[in-house]
Formats: sequence, C-alpha cells, structure tokens
Amino acid sequence: MKFKLDLVQPCYNPSPNWDKNLCEHFEKLQALLPDYQIHLLVINDGSLRNVNEEHVEFLQKNIPNFQYISYSENQGKGFAMRTAIKKTTSDFIIYTDIDFPFELEGIVKIVEKLAAGVQVVAGVRDESYYQNLSAQRRLLSRVSKLLNLIFLKIPFTDTQSGLKGMNSEGRKLFLQTTVKRFLFDTEFLSMAARKKLRLETVTIRLRKGILYSTMSWKVVLQEVGNFAKILLKSVFS
Repeated sequence: MKFKLDLVQPCYNPSPNWDKNLCEHFEKLQALLPDYQIHLLVINDGSLRNVNEEHVEFLQKNIPNFQYISYSENQGKGFAMRTAIKKTTSDFIIYTDIDFPFELEGIVKIVEKLAAGVQVVAGVRDESYYQNLSAQRRLLSRVSKLLNLIFLKIPFTDTQSGLKGMNSEGRKLFLQTTVKRFLFDTEFLSMAARKKLRLETVTIRLRKGILYSTMSWKVVLQEVGNFAKILLKSVFS
C-alpha cells in the first residue's frame, strides 16, 4: 500500500507549454518517490493568459489523481493556496510553484522529514539562488531576511522560497493564515514558530534556466502592509 501525498501548485499567467513542463517534472518526482501516490492539485488564480481547456485536458489525460480548481478573478497566491489546501486529504502536503523552480531532490528531502515526524518543513534557498535575481528582487529578498531576523521569532530568515511541506497539524495552522498575497509564507512560518510546531528546513537549489522577473512597486508596498499585520499578530497573539 502506497502512502499518499498532496502536491499543490498555484497557477497565474504561466509560461507557454507550462502543462507539458509540469507533466514532465511530475513524472520525474513520482519516480523519485515510488512509495507515494501523489495527488496533484493545480489552482488557477484568475489567469488572464496561457491557461485554457486544452491545458487542463492534457493534464487530466497524463496525470492520474489530478484535480483542477479555478476562479475568474485574481485573488493572490495566499488566497489560492488556502483554497487549494482546504481540498487536500493526504497526511502530507507539499506546495511549490507551477514551473517546479527548484531541484526535485529538495521535495524528496521535505517528504523524508515529514515522514520522520516533522510538522512543517521549509525550503531554504542556497546562495546561488540570489545570483539569478534582478537587482530589485535581490534587494527585497535581503531586506525580507533582515526584517524576519529582527522582528519575527522564526529560527531562520529565508521564509519566501515557495517550497514548503506540512503534515495534518501544519495544515490546520496554514488554514488560519489570512495574508492574500506573497507574504502568506512568512505568516505561516511565524505562526508555526509561535505555536512551537516541530519546524525544520532543507537546503534547496534553483533549477538551471529559471529566471525571476522584477516585482511591481505597488505589490511591494502591499507586502510592506502585510508584514506589518504579521508583526502585530506575532506581538498580540
């Protein structure tokens, strides 16, 4: 009997051929985790391009245990993740971006830690990751790590990798997060640290060829506000 694992991937305006890329990496991941039956949930967070019925039909045809969730208006990555994770049923949950930006061995390490009893596992990016960022995103990442170090009681500073794992206890806590956009990761890990869940990390590496675009300053300002909310929650809860 195989163990069950839910893999959750948010989708918003993905690159062309994302469905074939996803299928290729999913098959490789399944081969690396032969003892697990992987249930894939893709949630379309109101994409305006590059997502259509043909993409969904391709994935339904080629990936067993595939589930697709979609809504018309973009709500933000945090909202999307909560919507999808409410649908999960497996003991272990992994989430990562639709393009599998990190080497698959990182996911395997996270699953191994969950199987060993860790409740929340965070992927922490190695230094080579920052060489692939624009100057703006490199600066924002450094500032984020500094703020986490100074203000939040998290035992590590890299909270925004986009690759995390959790068991059923971590899932319960994740569904209590409220940030709708990118800093839901930081909120989740801050809550996990305060609740004294067993929280550990694995070092992850960016796949070759993965590039990140710059972030609009409007989004940056929104995330500053979200960080303030997370900080207030950490102080008064």
